[in-house]
Amino acid sequence: MKCGFAALFLVLACCGPSPAQESAARREKSAELLDEFGKGYKILTTRHWILVYKADVEWVKACGEMLERTHDTFVATFEKAGFKLKKLEEDLVGVLIGEEKDFREYMERKRSQSGRSGPPRGGGGVYSGRTNRITFFDDRTRERSRSGSKSRPPDLVNMSKAAHEGAHQLAFNLGIQQRGGRYPPWVGEGLAANFEMQDAGKPFGPYTKNLSLRRKNLLKLRERGKTVSLEEFVVKRRPRDPAPGELGLIYSQGWGLFRFLLLNYPGKLQGYLESFAAEGAGRPSPQLFRRRFEDAFGAFGKVEKQWQAFLGDLAKAEGAGKSPRRRRL
Repeated sequence: MKCGFAALFLVLACCGPSPAQESAARREKSAELLDEFGKGYKILTTRHWILVYKADVEWVKACGEMLERTHDTFVATFEKAGFKLKKLEEDLVGVLIGEEKDFREYMERKRSQSGRSGPPRGGGGVYSGRTNRITFFDDRTRERSRSGSKSRPPDLVNMSKAAHEGAHQLAFNLGIQQRGGRYPPWVGEGLAANFEMQDAGKPFGPYTKNLSLRRKNLLKLRERGKTVSLEEFVVKRRPRDPAPGELGLIYSQGWGLFRFLLLNYPGKLQGYLESFAAEGAGRPSPQLFRRRFEDAFGAFGKVEKQWQAFLGDLAKAEGAGKSPRRRRL
């Protein structure tokens, strides 16, 4: 496998190689990945990622560009909010698989190898804290019955997916979240959803107007009375067998709540996230999740009032094409 490495080792031209990219450690890691994945897989590198792929190389290059844009947007976002970020200690790894069926088979195989039971997670992509890798497939190969709509064409889904999974990976490698921390699912999914976009050609992130389409889903849920109180929401766990719309609530309300807290109370949000850094054995109780939230942001009643006002501003701004104004507790 290693003898053909030079022919398979591609560097993403738009990002430009740096001395670090040409390091022996990077070449060694790339060779190890080729040995691990075997026949049919190739390597493409960017400034911060080693991408092992079995897919259309142009799609992989586009994903690599989006991952780097996500890195730069992520760093700028949290530095603007006053967070202290760690430096990346090593290259990040992404596994990009062209065909949906190959992705499903890969995820099932990895889950079986780890000894886990139940269906594999990851609708179209996943970040694994155990391996510290992201994995996703080309949405253009998704079954037609579940393919993107006019508002979510496959190319946009692909770019949002790359940004979403990249944001998960960056959060755990730049110190926003800690591997081993037991976070309620809205935290990670809400954070990552804030780096999705409705136009992949424009700047994105929570400080822009190019927001995730989750905002529309959140407003629809609110109109239908399907959102839940913060006291109930912050303790929600990821269901093993979710009912229709259950995961959508975690992602969409999580998007809104994380953005609300980041824009208005970044210092409190940082303290809240740090409270998960040192976890003992065992599963945190709902009472612990509630207490941590209240310790960081104050009584639920007061925060709920401000949250509902934020949602009202979001609904008004939706028609006017504006972002809701910030609110203070």
